[in-house]
Amino acid sequence: MAGLFLRLGCALVSWILAYSHAILLAVVPQADCSPALWRTTLLFAGLGAAAAALLPLGLPWREWLRWISVPLIPLLLYGAWVAWTMRAGIEGAALCETLAGVAEPATGEPWHRAWPPIQLVVTLACTAQCLRFWRPAPDSDAAEHLAQ
Repeated sequence: MAGLFLRLGCALVSWILAYSHAILLAVVPQADCSPALWRTTLLFAGLGAAAAALLPLGLPWREWLRWISVPLIPLLLYGAWVAWTMRAGIEGAALCETLAGVAEPATGEPWHRAWPPIQLVVTLACTAQCLRFWRPAPDSDAAEHLAQ
């Protein structure tokens, strides 16, 4: 029974982490541009990656948990779009300048190159995990875990 609560608890915490990452990315275009903003989003990308890794723990209860993903999927897709629009950072442009639309290559710090692909990969990984909750479950999936 403890294993059941541990898996379900990890799954619910991973939903919270995925929501936190998605909401933070959704706020980026409206926020004041500062280095702390970009570093915070990188921290939350790590938490989002952890969420993508832990979300499958809740798959046995997909019938009950899938509704949590309804608002999250559009938020994640918007976050992926934000990361995609920041792709000038890959060429070395400063992220604040890219956000303002005046990006010039080679004006950003070296970690600015990593920001767009990291955010894009994490948001797409979380989206893929959310979509797994909408696939039909094997007949005995939840019953088997509830019996343990």
